[in-house]
Amino acid sequence: MGDDAGAAKGDPYETLLAWFSARVLTSFKCKPEAAEALIRSEANAAVIAQFFNDEECQRVLVYAAPDLTATVSPPEKFKKKTLCFLKLNQCAVTPGNVNKEVIYGDFGDVPLEHLSVLAQEVFLPMLCNPRNQVGWPEVITKEVVENLHKFIANVYVTIGQTKGKTLLPLPPTEGSSGPGGSGGGDKGIRDKDKIHVLESAIVTWTRQIKGVLKMDPEAALKEGLNPGPLTELEFWEDKAANLNAIHDQLSGDKIRKVVKVLEVSKSSYYPAFHRLCKEVAAARVEANDNVLFLKPLDRYFQKLNLADEFPQMTELFKPIMHTVLLVWKHSHHYNSPGRIVVLVREICNDLIMQSQKFVVGEEIFAVEPPEAVEKLKTTLKVCGTFKSYYFDYKSKTQQETPENPWRFQNSALFARLDSFLERCHDILDLTQTVLQFNKLERVEIGGTKGKTLTTSVRQIYADFQTAVEKFKAVTYDIMDVETKQFDDDFYEFRCVIKELERRLGSVIIQAFDDCVTVGTAFKLLDSFEGLLEREIISTDLEKKQIELMRQYGMDLKEVQEIFTSQKADPVLSKNSPPHAGAVYWVRGLVERIKEPMEKLRGLNKLVMETEESKEISKLYTQLTAALEEYERDTIDKWVKESESTSDERLKQSLLAKEEGGDIDGLLRVNFDPMLVRLLREVKYFLLLDVEVPESAAKTYQRSETLRQQTGNLDLIVVTYNNILRSLLPVEKPLVEKKLEAIDAALQKGLTTLNWNSHKINDYIAEVMSSVKELNNILETVKGNVEKTKKRLAKWETNLMLNRKEGKTYEVEEFRDVQKLLQDKSNKEIAEGAAEITKLLSASNKILNVSRGLPAWKLYVEYVNEIVMEGFSKTILASVAYLNDQVDPEIITKNESVPLLEISLELVAPDIQWHPEIGQSSNHSGVRDQFNSWVGSFQSIGTLMKRLDIGEGNYMMELEEDYNILNAVSTIQEVVLKNEANCVAFKDSYNKYEYLWKNDLQTALLEFVEANGKDGDEPELALFDKEIARYKAVQEEIQALSTTSVIGWIKIDAKPIKQALSTWVTKWVFLYTQYLGTKVNHSMEELYEFMNKGSLCLEKDPTTEDAVEDSERQAMLYEVMALMRDVRKRQEKTDAMFEPLVATVALLKTYGISVQDSVLKRLEEAPLAWSALKKKMLNVREKLSLMQQLEARKIRDASDGFGAKVEDFRKMFQVTAPVTVAGTKIKVDDIVPAYEILDHFHHGGITDKFTFGSLTTMVTEGASLNEKQELFELFVSDYVALRRSSEDLEYLKALWDMVSSVIYSFDSWNSNLWDKIDVEFLMEETKKLAKEIKQLHKGCRAYDVFKILEDQVKALLTSLPLVSELHHPSMRDRHWK
Repeated sequence: MGDDAGAAKGDPYETLLAWFSARVLTSFKCKPEAAEALIRSEANAAVIAQFFNDEECQRVLVYAAPDLTATVSPPEKFKKKTLCFLKLNQCAVTPGNVNKEVIYGDFGDVPLEHLSVLAQEVFLPMLCNPRNQVGWPEVITKEVVENLHKFIANVYVTIGQTKGKTLLPLPPTEGSSGPGGSGGGDKGIRDKDKIHVLESAIVTWTRQIKGVLKMDPEAALKEGLNPGPLTELEFWEDKAANLNAIHDQLSGDKIRKVVKVLEVSKSSYYPAFHRLCKEVAAARVEANDNVLFLKPLDRYFQKLNLADEFPQMTELFKPIMHTVLLVWKHSHHYNSPGRIVVLVREICNDLIMQSQKFVVGEEIFAVEPPEAVEKLKTTLKVCGTFKSYYFDYKSKTQQETPENPWRFQNSALFARLDSFLERCHDILDLTQTVLQFNKLERVEIGGTKGKTLTTSVRQIYADFQTAVEKFKAVTYDIMDVETKQFDDDFYEFRCVIKELERRLGSVIIQAFDDCVTVGTAFKLLDSFEGLLEREIISTDLEKKQIELMRQYGMDLKEVQEIFTSQKADPVLSKNSPPHAGAVYWVRGLVERIKEPMEKLRGLNKLVMETEESKEISKLYTQLTAALEEYERDTIDKWVKESESTSDERLKQSLLAKEEGGDIDGLLRVNFDPMLVRLLREVKYFLLLDVEVPESAAKTYQRSETLRQQTGNLDLIVVTYNNILRSLLPVEKPLVEKKLEAIDAALQKGLTTLNWNSHKINDYIAEVMSSVKELNNILETVKGNVEKTKKRLAKWETNLMLNRKEGKTYEVEEFRDVQKLLQDKSNKEIAEGAAEITKLLSASNKILNVSRGLPAWKLYVEYVNEIVMEGFSKTILASVAYLNDQVDPEIITKNESVPLLEISLELVAPDIQWHPEIGQSSNHSGVRDQFNSWVGSFQSIGTLMKRLDIGEGNYMMELEEDYNILNAVSTIQEVVLKNEANCVAFKDSYNKYEYLWKNDLQTALLEFVEANGKDGDEPELALFDKEIARYKAVQEEIQALSTTSVIGWIKIDAKPIKQALSTWVTKWVFLYTQYLGTKVNHSMEELYEFMNKGSLCLEKDPTTEDAVEDSERQAMLYEVMALMRDVRKRQEKTDAMFEPLVATVALLKTYGISVQDSVLKRLEEAPLAWSALKKKMLNVREKLSLMQQLEARKIRDASDGFGAKVEDFRKMFQVTAPVTVAGTKIKVDDIVPAYEILDHFHHGGITDKFTFGSLTTMVTEGASLNEKQELFELFVSDYVALRRSSEDLEYLKALWDMVSSVIYSFDSWNSNLWDKIDVEFLMEETKKLAKEIKQLHKGCRAYDVFKILEDQVKALLTSLPLVSELHHPSMRDRHWK
């Protein structure tokens, strides 16, 4: 407690932690570091803080895991030791109440056993000790002991329940402290109370044992649960163990003694308990027997419960049923129908559970329908296999156990499994329906109604998808047989499907009616394959079979008409030769009638046996024969024609001159068209499996060689002709030698070589090589030129100025954007220039000509012109784009937004652009930016060296380019004109310049002075007129637009508008504030005066109270001062109220309200002022006698002071320093003069100055004047006193000038002769003379002024002489 008290002086929470840590150390015997780690750990500290601070938290547990851990919730399993802290009340814990509110203790890993031992070994002996029962009534003692015994028994029973056993609590006996005590002897038998205790124990045991005997393996099934067969095995194992434990306890000595006592005492409970013991023995034998016989099934049931491969589960069914049959046959207790029914039902539950894992309800719609169908079929197969095995072994019981065969009702065994299988069938039907209807997604119906019918099919498919999605959206597991909602939802789904089948059948019938041929009808039926087997659709289609046969007959007749009308000139496929095409055509007709006939023969036989069908079959046979005969005739005809084709056509020359060409020298391949036709016929006949003549086949064997030769020659000829057509005059001299060599080689193909010649391929290869070489050279050269043009065109399209559509830029922003774009463009142009140079070098290299060759120089000049034209177009494109952005007409036409935005600001006293609209010194103006854009466009000519001379650039040519100069000149005119318009817009604001240039206070002062009369305020109407004028200006400014678009410039006038609004508001406020301040100040000043006056008038100088004469006189003077003040302001105050009311009304018209307190004062002021005046008159009348007496005294004092003033004036004139001794003022004269002046200003009374200072005299005179005014007497002027004051002021200014001059002269006198600066002295002296002349005219009346003036003039006269004496020509002899 001492430690706790000491710690309490510190942090309270730290005190609690120390208290907590001390208890942990004591309980766990751990190191202090472990306890410290517990309370400092973040998680544990939060738990401990919650226990101490949260009133709802009633406990905290501490245990080792392995480190010490704190928790508010008990762990799943207690450790070796746990320390528990409990609150006795719901409260927060503090250092002051912790010992009273918190209890603590520890327990081990078996807290119930701990509690049991504690109750028996501690509580029971304490409560049963007679010394502890002193003073207890007998009834209370008995009840306490009985309740404690009941508690111990309940703890004992609970311990057994936690271990899965039934423990029978022993009754208390004398000298016993727990359930293990034995009964007493004869004395216990005779004691009725103790017999009653034993009987109570028997009742408790009976209740416990009957609870065990009533345990039923079918209980879980009856409760609606779905346990598996392993539950059955566990049940019998648990029941056997429980009954064995009960049997052991009943056989124990203690319980046998209890039973013996009851038997001896002939208790009525004994017989029933004896029978119960026999029941326990029988039930124990049954349970142990069942465990023995069910044990072999355990491994099969484990596999059944934990199987991973569902289809392989069928391998378990036979051993399971075989073992069940053996149990039925050999067990003495498990061979009853009830036991087998429960076991089979539980096997079915596991089978259903595995099925649901294999076919998950939520995944049925997630997987592909075929996969779902396959899984459902597998599930039905596995479950059906189990039932098959059951029925097989059920039949075997007739032979194995004829006296006790299985006669179970199938509904009792398979009710849930059958429901599950039915559910699987329903879901299988659903998934198969989905699989079939999904085909509708890809169905396209042709014909005249195809689009409409296809739309109907799409709608049916969409409605089907809606139904499926609705079914998918169910919230329950569709594989759960206990969910009966499925039946209603599935019924609704089937109703929807039937309706969709009717609609689909109608669509198929309509499409069938729209089919024009049997083939299309069969294609239609094929597209709906699978759906046609559905009952509703198949019923509707049966009616169309005869119609289909009839339609096929019409198709036969149509084919017959086509054959008859077109056999002379059949319609051939594209690129088909005549004879092979005719064979292909007739075979198409055969195929058209053959395939439908084969399908029709598969229809209903009754349809094929009608007379109409027989006629159609006959027509089919005749038409087929005619078509086959036409095919034979066509082939024979071609064979005859092919034999007439001569080999002479292969002896023609390989090449020939092209006649009628656009230029001379063109060639063509000389291969006869008849040979081409022959080869094509042979090719297609062979594809049609038709035998061809030997000669034609022999020629066809060379077809690939001839094809390659003709193809290569075609390539040579085409290439050669293209060379001739595309060769430019500037290029021809560069390749002239190669072209002549090719012409010489081609001459052999024109004259000597034919198609039967040898080494044609060698010849072709030789010519091909030469032609390709020349073509490659020209393609490279021309390609380089084209690349150059494309590169130049790219420059033209990649504009050097660009903007985002619809965006207006600030000048600085667009400058940065433009700089980046220009840098990018310059980089691209520089790279392109290098590439163009490389391309020209590549052309020279592949042509292999000297750079000094005249032909090459002409070619370079040709490329040089292309480059210059490209530069020009590039610049013109950017200039044109810039013109589109700045030309007002184009901007209006294209409805474009302005390019740049600048602001117009008021920087008093000037209106300024930001940035400048024109040119500026720092080159940031808009016109500076425009000029920089155009200049950057033209400077691209410096990015490339000239191609013709290899040095220099194209800048000069571009600067002299007329088109560029004209375009730049045009756009500059547009920009300058637009700039002038912007300046005119700016000048329009100059009419408001008076707002900021005129000073507000000066203007107000001038207004008041100009319009006020005799120092009064101007009339209110003039204020109203002035405010209204500025209000009108304010409205005019508010109506101004904040933005203005002038051509390509957007002017942001918001800054200047805001500035003007601010300035005009200041002007309005200037006048309204003046009026408002006037009203407020007038009321404040008036009420302050009236309040002060009212208080003053309350004083009564005539009172007879014990007041001294000095106080009475002070009161009189105070009242008279007030009366004087009232007299002075009476006229002005009487006339002020009406103007003030009008002023308030005027301010209100301009939206300016006056404070309510001021308005109230203004309303009450006239009455208050009248009351004050009336009160003053009354007081004045009352004080008239005192006033007359005091007035007489003031007149006498004034007369005396007047004589004193005259004497003072005379003394002043004699004493004042108005002159000096001698003709010059000396330094020594200055200090005495200042002493006299100072004494006259603020000195006291001395022998010399008998009247004191002038200030004292003036103060005394002012006091007499004030008294005269108070008592309405004549106010004396005291002229002599006023003149003395003026003289003193003039003398002070004069002597200030004297001291300045004399002290300056004195300092100059100390200069050495060589150091004298005459010019400086002349300048300073002139300044002093000027200052002397600027003194007040009153100063000139004194002698000192004249003496000072003469001294300055004398110096000005002598200084030029000093200057002459300083002349360089002065010598020593001149001084002698």
